[in-house]
Amino acid sequence: MKDKIIEKNRRIAEWALSLKGLPGDVWFRPFKEGSWGTAEVIAHLMFWDHNVIDSRLKPFLQNEKLSESKLDVQKINDNAAAYARKTDKQEVIDEFVNARIELIGLIEAMPSEAFSQKLPGEKMSWSHYFHELIQHDKHYQNQINALLTSVLPVTGKLLLTSDTADLIEGSDIFLKEFIDKDAAELLHLQVENKEFFEQFSMRQPNGFYTEQGQEERIRSFRRDKEKDESYNFGIYSSSESQLLGTINLFQILRGSLQSAFIGYFMDRKQNGKGYTSEAVKLLVHYGFKELKLHRIEAGVMPYNTASIRVLEKAGFYKEGIARKSVNINGKWEDHQVLAIINPAHE
Repeated sequence: MKDKIIEKNRRIAEWALSLKGLPGDVWFRPFKEGSWGTAEVIAHLMFWDHNVIDSRLKPFLQNEKLSESKLDVQKINDNAAAYARKTDKQEVIDEFVNARIELIGLIEAMPSEAFSQKLPGEKMSWSHYFHELIQHDKHYQNQINALLTSVLPVTGKLLLTSDTADLIEGSDIFLKEFIDKDAAELLHLQVENKEFFEQFSMRQPNGFYTEQGQEERIRSFRRDKEKDESYNFGIYSSSESQLLGTINLFQILRGSLQSAFIGYFMDRKQNGKGYTSEAVKLLVHYGFKELKLHRIEAGVMPYNTASIRVLEKAGFYKEGIARKSVNINGKWEDHQVLAIINPAHE
């Protein structure tokens, strides 16, 4: 019960992030004449989250009495609408996502047995209360999705649902974050390329080559993104939306470094078609423009000349050999170090 509530809240936050790419006129377009639009709704959800955090979750976790003051819904709505109209789209979405992450953290801190208990002084249980909040989210999410379906081109690559994930479009391929329903397709890619991939990767844990193992892997991708530790994408063909491989930015370091490593695996049958080169260029651009990284580094076993060529085509340059730097399938291997610097910092 608790895990499902947390997962549904995470998905709403992920969906909201996908709205960052909306054109400004669509962001402010009302659902119908005289009504709210997407901007006001996301601001409303953010204000509502803060109310739940301050009047319900924090007092409960601190063993304090829950607020008995009557909720002024109209005031919340008015403040949300005013905030949305004077605030940049990116900031509105980021503020909502930050509030939702804080809410998720407080839900995680609640003891599991509390969910079947009634809220202090009220008739409904915590489980029912959170269910009502999720329905509240879904109501507005459906309104936004209906608007976007009517005004944006339908590509078939990205459906605006609670499973929405970030997408980076290229020419022959596109990159898309994995969602839960991708587990079977991801498992197929791993099983079909098991021997090939394991030449260049660490030993995989028990259960990796199962659908449940891939589902957990996808959940870990979401957790790592929330913590700004790694960003994981599938590489898909633009023509058939077929999963061709995986690519990620990982070991992200902030502070004075602002750096990350890049890694990728392409279906052996799809090598040599230019897909990996395009994927690397797309993700490097994303890393520099969206994540504001300064440096992206890669490590390749020296005999893997095809992978080195992929990186050089994307603008990476060789820096030297890191001796016995990575444990590959149980053996410490030398790696050719390559890197690229954000051109804005050159």
